[in-house]
Amino acid sequence: MSARLVFPIITLFWVTMNVLLWRAEFGGGNEPGSPVSAEVVWEKMLDAPDDSTLEISWNGKKIGYCRWVPSIDEESARGKTTAGKINLEGRIRRVSGYVIDVEGNVVVGQPATRMRFTARLRFSSDHTWQEVSLRAVHRPVSFEIHSAAVDKTLSLKYEGSDDKWSRTFTYEELSHPQTLLEEFAGPAASVLLSFVSGTPAADSLRNMKSGLNWEARSDTLKIGHASVKVYRLQARLLDRYQAIVTISRSGELMRVDLPDGIRLANEALTGL
Repeated sequence: MSARLVFPIITLFWVTMNVLLWRAEFGGGNEPGSPVSAEVVWEKMLDAPDDSTLEISWNGKKIGYCRWVPSIDEESARGKTTAGKINLEGRIRRVSGYVIDVEGNVVVGQPATRMRFTARLRFSSDHTWQEVSLRAVHRPVSFEIHSAAVDKTLSLKYEGSDDKWSRTFTYEELSHPQTLLEEFAGPAASVLLSFVSGTPAADSLRNMKSGLNWEARSDTLKIGHASVKVYRLQARLLDRYQAIVTISRSGELMRVDLPDGIRLANEALTGL
């Protein structure tokens, strides 16, 4: 996999980790534009009754799709339930955790070929993230990322036709992004980051360490001729790039707008 593919994957993973660690609250309110509790929005995403099928486009051109599948781990008074067993009436259940599975593919390279990716995010019953895994395959290359809160580690694995490597970092090592960046991309990486962000390298890395500042608000989304109430999550990356996530009141992903013209749109919108 070329460097231009690996870097977006790592960036997407880093943004995802920031979303998982995001726990700020902004108060209540249901009118369009008014702040809402980020915790409420996040809970609705984890507890959404429906999957989200999203079309991926770049500057208006369709390049792939992905599917976001939330599910709930349940326990009963007689122990954990397993898939395929008949639910007994009257059995007391409680939520033991949440799982989000993501799968999809995008067209990359010339000539156009598809890169397939899968991800699994696991959370405890109080919405704290427990485990994150991501795998991307662009044959003959594969790239994997895995992090577990209990181990406080992040593992990277790469396999290609002529080379393969793996490395595990502790969270303490991850607190020094400049060292890690230069280890993988050399001393020029800091200069490149400074050019992309438009700020000195030290400031850019300091902003990366501080995480994304997410805001949650009520909003409306036009679907056909109707205006539907939704939630909007908004954040800025490196004080220059903006990400906006639009979510239905039931927790379904409706639209995700990322930097560089990348958009993920629900099939309810693209099918109109």
